Amino acid sequence: MDATGWTAFSMAVFSLEYIFQLLPAELLAAWSLRRQARFPLRATAACLLSVALYALLQRFSPSISLGPVFDTLLAGWKYLFVFAFTVLCLRMCYAENIWSVLFCCTAAQATQHLAHRVRDLFTLGLSQGFQLPLFLAVTALVFPAVFTAVYFLFFRKLRNRQFPNINNRNMIFAASACVILCLFIAVHDYAISGTEGRVAFDLAMILVCFFILCYQFGFLDHSWQQAEYEALQQAFQSARKQYEMTRENIEIINIKCHDIRKQIRYLGREANVDESALKEITDAVRIYDATIRTGSPVLDVILTDRSIYCDRNRIHLGCMVDGACLSFIHSMDMASLFGNLIDNAIEAVMQLENPEKAIINLTVHSVGGMALIHCENYCRPGVTFEDGLPVTTKQDKYVHGFGVKSIRFVAEKYGGTVTLSQEDDVFSVNISIPIPVPISRSENA
Repeated sequence: MDATGWTAFSMAVFSLEYIFQLLPAELLAAWSLRRQARFPLRATAACLLSVALYALLQRFSPSISLGPVFDTLLAGWKYLFVFAFTVLCLRMCYAENIWSVLFCCTAAQATQHLAHRVRDLFTLGLSQGFQLPLFLAVTALVFPAVFTAVYFLFFRKLRNRQFPNINNRNMIFAASACVILCLFIAVHDYAISGTEGRVAFDLAMILVCFFILCYQFGFLDHSWQQAEYEALQQAFQSARKQYEMTRENIEIINIKCHDIRKQIRYLGREANVDESALKEITDAVRIYDATIRTGSPVLDVILTDRSIYCDRNRIHLGCMVDGACLSFIHSMDMASLFGNLIDNAIEAVMQLENPEKAIINLTVHSVGGMALIHCENYCRPGVTFEDGLPVTTKQDKYVHGFGVKSIRFVAEKYGGTVTLSQEDDVFSVNISIPIPVPISRSENA
């Protein structure tokens, strides 16, 4: 390729630089979103259509100036139109609602413009007409560097997370800020003159872009916390309803079992019934009459219910529990803590292929003013931890994964701590909660 051909090629690339910068930023921002079927094909088609649309708009833009104001509005409309088109294209590529896609696209637009302004600071002394190859080389270095920095500062937060329901007003604000940025792209050439003015303007725009990213992801962090709080509240309500139903069912079962035992004794005395058959019936009744006594009525109900379930599913649930040392914990907190603790262990052992490892051991006792809870069970190796908690392997992370968070929430509510660990194929949960010291009347006085 001769010099003339290279210059023509460089100019063609330069004329399409906006779309070549925006699309990678959008794909980077949306990297962790759930993808539609045939994603590679959809993404390729979306990129080609976006580039083609922008090339057409560039090709048919007016070749003569119609005045600074009109030229600015026309250029701004062009950028906005292309941006809106890429939002729709990405919506077709990802299995997320439009607000989640718009969130990523606005963050990508801010990232693109931030990198654009950083690049301008490095190329203020270059003449685009005679040093275009050097200009493109600087671009090739600056944009990957800025994109990488933004990814580690912001976009990486989206890994293994799903978008909560985003408040529309906040998203509209972010989108509006992005629209203003698009308009500023065109204003630069007409309204800013002089090296000092361009440097000041570029620095100001860099700060604006950074502020928009901080605002968006700060709001997203708040939305995640709100979603987790609401999920925890729903989990507590569910635990409350389950506890009430379980307590009533166990009371009914105890009454029925008492009546059945009386009937069995009568049959053994008065009727000619085979003793082995009576023993089989007695053993079957004993499964449902195995009420666990811990010193805590609430814990008795929870453990009895789980014990019945474990017996049905051939799971050994071993309990050495002093429930009296947990008397200071509210009944609903107790139901949530131990319900989630044992349910998680049951779910883990039921996934094992070896039935001999379907074992769960639970101990509760007090030592030195601390209530100590220990639960261990066999599990599959290779559990991944994040922020001290195991990462759920289920796709819907807003529905699942809150069991352990509920356990930690209850423990921390009473000033306690939770430690989770895995050694080979044994998963352990250790909870320590300080036992409140009763205040005597003399101390109160």
